[in-house]
Amino acid sequence: MATHDFQVYFYRTATANDLDKTAVKDFFDEIVADGGYVSSAMVLGQTGYFISGLHETEYENEFGGAFSKLRKDNLPKIGNEHGIEKDIELLEGDGLIEKNYFLYDANRNLIIWQQNRNASHIVRFQDYLCDQMPNSTKIVPVVEKDAMQRIMQGDVSLAAFDVSFALPTNPDMIPVDANTQKIYELMTGLNVDSIRIHASANAPGRGADKTIKATAKKMLQAIKAMPGTRIVRAKTRGTDEHIDLIAERLTTEITVKMDGHYPNTDSMFAGLSKAMDNVSEDLEQIFSSDENKLV
Repeated sequence: MATHDFQVYFYRTATANDLDKTAVKDFFDEIVADGGYVSSAMVLGQTGYFISGLHETEYENEFGGAFSKLRKDNLPKIGNEHGIEKDIELLEGDGLIEKNYFLYDANRNLIIWQQNRNASHIVRFQDYLCDQMPNSTKIVPVVEKDAMQRIMQGDVSLAAFDVSFALPTNPDMIPVDANTQKIYELMTGLNVDSIRIHASANAPGRGADKTIKATAKKMLQAIKAMPGTRIVRAKTRGTDEHIDLIAERLTTEITVKMDGHYPNTDSMFAGLSKAMDNVSEDLEQIFSSDENKLV
């Protein structure tokens, strides 16, 4: 049987007010009780999104499932070696399906997410949860502890930082950080969809020696958590190192058996479980500290 390598990423979930810790678990419990399939899909244009095959695993408070994308437009063609091509004829309601498989550890609000470029970005899954659940839900990447720790230490000051992000379509996803809200007000006033900022303070010997205020650290932490963020880099005072909070997201790779174009389901869930084992020490360190708390 053929195999394929997939990248796996780790995310955390929380409602917008970060108060209802069991909201996603409660939603998943309802789906499992209804047979593991959500009939009320979120539809955008000719594409539908829904959860399928959701089930409880052998571990307590852990779920496995797939976020499915059903596309009915821009379909590929079929043909033969003689150059004859024709459209794929679909029955009413049918479409092309692509999936992101995932595990959800409700004890830690942790998503173990299979990357599939033919399916959906994690942001679309966040949109889906916001569409289906009563409270808006944030999905935040888990960053390796050392990266965030190097910035958040009290004796570390920032010399410069770069950020780039897009304006969320859902206003509930705008962080509560005051500095970030001011940036969004500027973007709204200018009627722009994305922004890139480079900020720096004077180095010693070049006029007044300035240090970027410590509140900027919380702002970077807030921006890092947003789904539309492309760049979050910081340079600490007295070093030449740039700490990249996007590049240092926690990730690993798994090898999965394939049934033709699609992953073998049992092999995929075994791979996702192995992915969690691969980074178990990192996760233990991260979840035992405050550096990856949602903001």
